[in-house]
Amino acid sequence: MSRLWRIDCLIDIPQSCTHPTLFRHKVESFLNEIRFSFDHARWLPGKYEDVEKAEAKIPLMQIASSCGLLTPKVSLNSFGSKCNDGYYKKSLGNPFTISFDTETRDEVAVTLINKLEPPSDEQKLGIPWQWQTHIESTSQIRCVLINNKIRAYKADIAQFKNESLREAQEDGTIITWEKYTLPVEIQSSLLKLTKQLGLTLCCPEFLVTSEGAHFFIDLNPSGDWYGFLNEEENVVIARLIVEML
Repeated sequence: MSRLWRIDCLIDIPQSCTHPTLFRHKVESFLNEIRFSFDHARWLPGKYEDVEKAEAKIPLMQIASSCGLLTPKVSLNSFGSKCNDGYYKKSLGNPFTISFDTETRDEVAVTLINKLEPPSDEQKLGIPWQWQTHIESTSQIRCVLINNKIRAYKADIAQFKNESLREAQEDGTIITWEKYTLPVEIQSSLLKLTKQLGLTLCCPEFLVTSEGAHFFIDLNPSGDWYGFLNEEENVVIARLIVEML
């Protein structure tokens, strides 16, 4: 079962190691040697490079749109500030990372949060961000797609208390997800997208407006499905994954 390998995350670095960044990059080389050695094998949810492409939001949105899914009007990456009215500021790549602090000379944990309005301290980081058209939604949908089988769940956006899903979860907010059936045409487009990307397991997300428009906002290769559903659904999904294997 493949996920993207993180060298910028929590790694057990030996106490004798005086160059943690060097150690991290050597770990990446070690893992890539393994990856290329097993290039002939079947990878789930897909080849490593397929998972990488599915995590890159701009090409993902382009492909999703070509498959018939409704996507935010604008998605762009920029070092400059584009956070005008109607733009949502998103972290490029993983929101959590381990980085080197030039002031303390230590490795520190940094978490970047998606916001409508950018906090001033984040502007000082000098890093590129992703800007996306903000969608006024009434509900959010999370799906689990396993080998062409789609299970969907819907939550009223009011439960998030004006926070993102990630922030609400971190604050301990209990969110109720109800079973949901995606419109047939959206299911068809979603299956077309995953086939084109070469993925057999992912957790797509949609935002639904008051008019009923379903905006595709994320694919989540491998996906985070355990922990936000009840135990009965967890067992069903786990069995579907086992059947695929």
